[in-house]
Amino acid sequence: MTDHPLSYIFGPELYGRLRWFTRLRWLAVSALALAALLGPRLGFPSVWPSFFVVASVVAAYNLALRRLLRGRRRSEQPYANLRAITICVTVMDLAALLVTVHFSGGLRSPLLPFFVFHMAIGTIMIATRTTYMLAGATSFGALVLYLLESSGVLAVHPIDALGAAEGPAALLNLLTLVVALFGVVYLTDSVTSRFKQRNIDLYEATEALSERTEELQRLLQKLERVEQRKSH
Repeated sequence: MTDHPLSYIFGPELYGRLRWFTRLRWLAVSALALAALLGPRLGFPSVWPSFFVVASVVAAYNLALRRLLRGRRRSEQPYANLRAITICVTVMDLAALLVTVHFSGGLRSPLLPFFVFHMAIGTIMIATRTTYMLAGATSFGALVLYLLESSGVLAVHPIDALGAAEGPAALLNLLTLVVALFGVVYLTDSVTSRFKQRNIDLYEATEALSERTEELQRLLQKLERVEQRKSH
């Protein structure tokens, strides 16, 4: 499949989802900034200034993405460019979330389900194979975080008295996270792949009908010229 049909079928859709996700990301920035300001007063000192720094970084690249998407009209955005932008932004989102998780309890953080949310959105927006690779990279990042916190290389930022790097609980959360990441990619793809294939089939049928229509028009023009010669 060449990039042209992909651009025609999925380009405008991906462009619209990027715009929507950009607006949604401002909610995450606001939530992080608010948590950074209120966290110390509520007994969570580790969220300041870490959450505020993460919020600032996310706001910076989200603003750059917003300006980039506004630079051209929807119809002028090549699918390959939109796909590359989506992958880059998803990687930055996952990295920012991993840092946020570290400062909110590590693998005991209540923010772990947001990784699963990103996998579901990623499966809808980009190729499933790419999302599986992102799931693997995220799982590896979570494993590295677990090892660094457990070994004391990274400071532990617990959100309760049990501690963030307590071995059995954190390891169980890590295994659950890995299963959930790959599981949600599989389940989401099993639903969305049929709709994507239907769009491709519809495009191919439309292209075939257009070609037949052009052939019929050329044939009618030839017949018309033949009739004109006979009349003379």
